[in-house]
Amino acid sequence: MIELPDHRLPKTRIFGVEAWHSPLALWVIDHVLSALKPARIVELGTGYGGLTAYLGMWASVNGAHVLSIDTIDTVPAALAKTLSTLPVCREHRDIFDAETQDFLHLMINDPGAGAIFVYCDGGNKARELALFAPSVPPGSVIGCHDWTTEVFPSQLEPFMEREGFARYVDPAALSSLYTLQAFWEKI
Repeated sequence: MIELPDHRLPKTRIFGVEAWHSPLALWVIDHVLSALKPARIVELGTGYGGLTAYLGMWASVNGAHVLSIDTIDTVPAALAKTLSTLPVCREHRDIFDAETQDFLHLMINDPGAGAIFVYCDGGNKARELALFAPSVPPGSVIGCHDWTTEVFPSQLEPFMEREGFARYVDPAALSSLYTLQAFWEKI
């Protein structure tokens, strides 16, 4: 008999690869993606690639594309090979570099792309949200991981409201699931 990890811990495995998300966080992301039906998914912070693989599978099944950016490549070779068969583009860049920011603003605010899903999960989520939320087009969603552990409502709620965002998933529901996530839709 195997022991299942505590679902409240922010670290689990997806396809055998470390992903710093609880299983219920993946369930929530799936619901967000299925409701939004984005044409493009932008992941800020690839990490070991577990969530990237999940997003890539979702994109493959649903006709979307994933852009995943991280400063360093920590994705295991076998998973990198698998990701290359999915609609996933991995970039190794510093998202706080001016050229990369310009690139990301274009990828996020592409009028012909349809709905966009941006997921902030790099090293400075509050800064990522502040930098890229203004580029999110109406009808699209931006979210973040580590809500209430690295990113706090007092840091971002007033900013998100001023930028024309409304909560996309009920915060109380997310809190009860212990997913450490927050999502906003650009109105």
